[in-house]
Amino acid sequence: MDFLVQLAEESQGPLLALQLELMRCEISNEHMEKVVTYLARSIGIVHYIRRIPYGLRNYRFFIPIDLMSKYNLNSRNPV
Repeated sequence: MDFLVQLAEESQGPLLALQLELMRCEISNEHMEKVVTYLARSIGIVHYIRRIPYGLRNYRFFIPIDLMSKYNLNSRNPV
């Protein structure tokens, strides 16, 4: 799960920072940096969740391995 959060932050964080910069908002403030980080994580995870049905149609189940083993899931029998 930590990998998913890190990936979401790294993929969405720069995009949010760029959008704020284009709107001439300064993100050098510590509180603003935290907001951007949490928002990037949230948006990235929501994008990931929205892609799950597409992955299931192609027998790809992009859930972290620890969660899959905890709930006894695999990509061929996701339900």
